[in-house]
This record gives sequence, structure tokens and C-alpha cells, in this order.
Amino acid sequence: MFKVLINNGEMNPICLTYSEWKFGRRRGDSVKYTLQLQLSDFIQKFQPIYEEGMKEWIEDDKITGVFDPLYEGATNYPTFEEFLNLSENQQLEMFDFRCYFFGVLACYLKEESEHKEVKWIINSLNNFSIHGQKVLIGGQAIDIKSMHRLSYTSTQA
Repeated sequence: MFKVLINNGEMNPICLTYSEWKFGRRRGDSVKYTLQLQLSDFIQKFQPIYEEGMKEWIEDDKITGVFDPLYEGATNYPTFEEFLNLSENQQLEMFDFRCYFFGVLACYLKEESEHKEVKWIINSLNNFSIHGQKVLIGGQAIDIKSMHRLSYTSTQA
């Protein structure tokens, strides 16, 4: 089960895209998005991404000789199972690392899709939580038409 909710209404996933380029710097009319994922599917897809990212994190810390905590108060490198049991704030702080967030988005959405039905582009990550058998990932998405309108208006001035 994978659902895309826009302002709490279920939409076809093809209507939502993302891009690492200019992430968080887009302007336009925003909507609230939520990705609702089945926990078992999320684990299957995210665990390899998590473990690869963790290897890189540990290697970087070995190179610098400094432990760089992955979330406030961290004293070690959490295993995947430990990650699943962290508080929502700690999970969000870790998940916000680009390799994790965009790695998961790539499993469910098409990056920079130009499909005619695309209406919104993800612009922020505001929450990440696990509730029972559901994983919720959410934030703000920008209405693509409003981006083009703003872009056109600013070039005409």
C-alpha cells in the first residue's frame, strides 16, 4: 500500500514529483503532502539505503576523527532496528539527511517527472513518523502551475 495525500485528499501518485535540485528553494502556492507507506514495504526498500548511508557516515567520521551525531543526543551509530525505535523527532532528524530522504522518494515517485498529470513538486520534509503498520512522510509541495506563473511574471517585470 502506497498513498499520496494532498491536503488530506488521496491523489494518484503520478501527480507528485520531486527534485534534489532546488529542493526547499522553490516558490509558489503550497499544499500539504503526505506519503502513506506500508511499514513492511518501507523496511524492505529503506533498510539497504539506510545501511549504505550509515557505512558512509561511519567512514566519514573515521576520516575526520570526529563522531558527528546523527541526531541530538546520539552516542553511537544506530542500527536500522534502533532507528525504527527512536522518537519521531530523532527519526526525522536522521531521515532528513538527503541520501535517506531522496533515496526513499526514488522508491515511490519519479524524479523530475514531466508527465502531463504532475501537479505538485515536493519542497520540504516536515515530518516522518511510524504509526503501527504505516509510515507517514510529509511536508509542503508546490503547485507547479503557480511556479510557472511566478517565473513568467518575474521575467516580464
